[in-house]
Amino acid sequence: MSVDSKSALTKLTGPPASTLLFSFGLITDIQYADASDGRSGWGRRRYFRDALTKADRAVTAFNAIGSGTDTKSGSGSGGGCLFALDLGDLIDHKKAETALQTVLDRFKPLKCPIFHVIGKYVLPAACALDGNGLNPKLMRCALM
Repeated sequence: MSVDSKSALTKLTGPPASTLLFSFGLITDIQYADASDGRSGWGRRRYFRDALTKADRAVTAFNAIGSGTDTKSGSGSGGGCLFALDLGDLIDHKKAETALQTVLDRFKPLKCPIFHVIGKYVLPAACALDGNGLNPKLMRCALM
């Protein structure tokens, strides 16, 4: 049985940018902390500081969607996403307030609005920062 690699790639990556109706970015479980690498409770390796590099890559990719931009070099016009959604766990519990602001700063170059699902580590840190950098409507709902 042979597989058409071009057809398989199209199924994985979606249609060409010229046929997209809209696109959005999705990111989850960044779990940044200004801490040395460690292990989870299950023994899995954790790379806390490397999470910022992954956030940067996501922003570059989200900004490049629809433009034919090379996400590795960052070159191109950058049509970008309609919006981005963070599904939670931006930070780990270590030094939460500082960590949250650090991660939020990484999303500033994003060319579209980003909406955050507020999780157990983010909520206390966001309250301490008065929701600075988070979607204000979402923060009002989370704080009620």
